[in-house]
Order: sequence, then structure tokens, then C-alpha cells
Amino acid sequence: MRYTWMFIITVLAVGVIGFLAWYRYRINKLKRGKKHDSIIAHTATIKQLPAYRKAVKYYFILLGTAAACLALALFSFTAIAARPTEVRADRNINKTRDVVLCMDMSGSMVNYQRQILTHFIEIAEGLDGERIGVTVFDSVPINIVPLSDDYVAAKETIEDLRDNYTLYHSTSRNGGGNSNIGEGVMGCINSFDTLGDERTQSVIIATDNIRGANSKITIAQAIAYGRKYGVSFYGLSIDGTAENSFESYVNQYWNIEDLRDNQEEISTILDRIFEQEAVKIETARELVAVDAPETFIIIGIVSFTLLMIILWRLHL
Repeated sequence: MRYTWMFIITVLAVGVIGFLAWYRYRINKLKRGKKHDSIIAHTATIKQLPAYRKAVKYYFILLGTAAACLALALFSFTAIAARPTEVRADRNINKTRDVVLCMDMSGSMVNYQRQILTHFIEIAEGLDGERIGVTVFDSVPINIVPLSDDYVAAKETIEDLRDNYTLYHSTSRNGGGNSNIGEGVMGCINSFDTLGDERTQSVIIATDNIRGANSKITIAQAIAYGRKYGVSFYGLSIDGTAENSFESYVNQYWNIEDLRDNQEEISTILDRIFEQEAVKIETARELVAVDAPETFIIIGIVSFTLLMIILWRLHL
């Protein structure tokens, strides 16, 4: 019971009502005592009759039953007001899917970055229940949105990235070379905080696939590394014929030029991600207190209904 003090209030209320009833009975008895009672003949004989005794017995049985029903109804309704609870050990099942948006911030992508990031915003708006993260790269990868289901924060950060990409570009260069695509994809893969766990994980990569001279890791190597952990890859690219052809390694490839003003293609990207069955993971059992008034409701309704029937039968 959440509010056991409700029983104290009920007991006090019954006590007060009982006292007032007794007090009124005493007053009326004293008033009756001052009056002359009428004498009725043969009452003693009537009280000895079997039919009379049976009627009196039946009357008191009904009164006793009515009192029991009243007490039971009061107890039940008080218990309902006190909010009875029961503790259950619940095990929730979560569908887990993570999506990382992986953005090439090299200088050769300047003419496409705003368009791609606008698509990323549309992709983020289309997610429901998934965790989303954003990692950008040029010479080094930078995780700017850790995996989270806070789509509002993710959208605001992507909008800021779109409107101030020169700032992020200079940061991701880190004073080094540029277009280290393999290293960037590796950074996107490693932004999964549960890499290797039972989760459906996807990376959407946007790059022109022009690999910098200082890059030590190829796209093929990076994607092979991610696939060891079950990661799926989707690509938005400009040049599909460059070294280590990008579209040869990803699960699905779209040319950025084909996405221009094509909302259906964005929907296709989301459909491909959602086609992956989200892994269902049972969480640890949690003790949860839930309201359980059902039994008291049934007892209260039945006892109150019987009380009304008895009172009607007694003409009270």
C-alpha cells in the first residue's frame, strides 16, 4: 500500500460516526423514558411463537450480513484509495540500432558539404528509436556527436556543422595532410561505444573518395575491420571510379549528384538501414512497483451490491 494512513482516517471516521449514533440513541432513549409507554396485550405470547422467533432470527442474520458487507466494502474502498501495489521483476526488451554519419571535411568536398549535411539532417529526422552519432574527418577523425537518441541535439549540431563547416574543416586537418579517408572511416567505426556487442550498427559515409597521399589505411581495410564486428556501410560519394573504388566495398552506394533535390533517394537510404533487423536485447530484471487494485475493486463492488440488496429487503 502506498498510502496506509488512509486506513487510519477510515477508522477515525467510523469511530466518530459510531459515537454520534450511540449518543443520539441515548438521547432518544432518555426522551422515550419520560413518556408513558402504551401497553399491548399478549406480546409475551407472540414472542413465543415459532414464526415470530424465525422472523427475528432471519432479521438479525440479515442485519449481521449487512454489517459484514458494510465493513468489507469500507475496507475494500479504503484499500483502493490507499493504492495497493505489487512488486514485479520486469525484463525489458530493447531493439538496438546505431547509426553513425561519417563526413569527409577535406577541401575537395567544399562544394558538396552543405548539400550532404542537409541530407544528413533529413536522415536524422527520419530515425525513430535508433541512436545517432556524427564523426567528421580530414587528416584526423573527430567525433562531434557521440551516439545518442537525442535527435534535437544531433540535428542542431549537424546544422551548425553545415553552416560553419570551415571551422570544423580546419580542426579536422589538425595541421597535417588531408583526405585520410581510411583513417576517417576507422574513426567512425571506433565511435561505436559498443563495437562488437549485439547491436545493429551502420555507418553512412560521405566522401569524394579522393585519397590523400599521407593516408596509411585504405577504405577496403577500414571497411573490412568494421565488418569483422558486423558493421554495415552505406556510401554517398562523388567519384566512384577512384582508387579503391568506394562503391565496391559498401553495402549500398548513392552518387551525391543523384541525390540533388531527390527526396525519394533519402527515403531509400533510410529504408536500407531499417531493413536490418534491430537486435533484440533483454535488459537486466528491474523491480517495479505497480498498482494492483483489481482484487479490492471486485470485493468492494460485490460487498456493496449485497449491502444494497439486504437493505432493500429489510426496507431500511
